[in-house]
Amino acid sequence: HWQQKGFRPLTEQLHRQRDRKDLTQVLRFLQGSAWSVEEATDALTRYVEWRNSLPDHSDLRKDVEVLFRSGAIYWHGRDVFLRPVLVIRTLELAKMTQERALQLVVYWLEFGVDKLMVPGKVEQWVVVVDLTGVSASAIPVSTLKTVMSFLQKNYRARLGKAVVVSLPWMLQMMVSVVKGFIKKTTADKIDTYAEKDPRSLRELIPRGQLEDKFGGAVPDAAEFHWPVMPPVSSSK
Repeated sequence: HWQQKGFRPLTEQLHRQRDRKDLTQVLRFLQGSAWSVEEATDALTRYVEWRNSLPDHSDLRKDVEVLFRSGAIYWHGRDVFLRPVLVIRTLELAKMTQERALQLVVYWLEFGVDKLMVPGKVEQWVVVVDLTGVSASAIPVSTLKTVMSFLQKNYRARLGKAVVVSLPWMLQMMVSVVKGFIKKTTADKIDTYAEKDPRSLRELIPRGQLEDKFGGAVPDAAEFHWPVMPPVSSSK
């Protein structure tokens, strides 16, 4: 029986983790590994080693606090399924080293898992990648590939949808290249648009949760030290 075969080595690895020993992680790693017990066990082993190497959350914040003001990465609102929305402004991300970009990603995703999820109800997020103002030569392809690969390895089954906006048509090929470095199940969740405010984005995220620049009814974020979460009851 695959549950009996799979859960024991997976749960043994999970119990090596110093914090957040969430058994649903086992299911996420199995799902993200196409239900391969061997692959999931290997991936979870590497994940636990990485998790155990992380500093405390307060120390993580100290490491990246200077980066907040850039607004390169921030949480803003929830979609129609109440999944929190992570916005990535590529123009600002391109100004960072790959290492610093990953530090900022880790901080906000760890914050999201700890503070923005509702266990058993809301366990995924949406990512909006904004390419506004970025030329083809300035897009940090290596950093974006590293970030996507990192998310796929360490945050299995957390991505609900990724939407890339303001993508010039000549860069469609570049997106195809980036997709080639991630699993098909993840690549299938990525939608790309030339517009900055595609209708499908407004259908995914209520206007009362979406910034004005994306066609929403909420003023564009100006402070990025904490997530911006408009009241869900007022969203339309």
